[in-house]
Amino acid sequence: MGSRVAYHQPAKKYRDYKMNNKYIKRTQTRSRQASRRQRLLTEIETTKKIKLHIFQYIRYVGLVLVQGSSALALMGYPMMTYWTALWFGLVCYQITALFYYKEDSWVYEKTRIKFHRGLGSDADTVEQLRIKKNREMVYIVGNTIGLILIGSNIIFS
Repeated sequence: MGSRVAYHQPAKKYRDYKMNNKYIKRTQTRSRQASRRQRLLTEIETTKKIKLHIFQYIRYVGLVLVQGSSALALMGYPMMTYWTALWFGLVCYQITALFYYKEDSWVYEKTRIKFHRGLGSDADTVEQLRIKKNREMVYIVGNTIGLILIGSNIIFS
């Protein structure tokens, strides 16, 4: 029996050494942090993909409403139906334009910072992203004007 205790003692000492070793603890902590960070990045990426699909779907709903409003007018529905469908279609466009502007601004800023720190990317990519970001602003302004004009038609009709 005594040898049995002696046999287990070195294993216990090794385990105690392993538990008290700061390097091993630090390595395990870093590994866990990297794993959590990777899991978080995957979740964020998945969430962004889902959001992009949802906003693309909203944009298609807006397309159907804007283009379908003309069909409603041609089929003899009252003009109020036409204006209302058109207004809701523009609301869908405006929501997606704001989302895409925000998304494009975020990508532009991250790419610009990456370029200025010398971590990759090039000046042409940064410039193209700036143009893409500003291109969405035209839709925001146009949709806002359209919403105001069509909304006034609805109110004053």
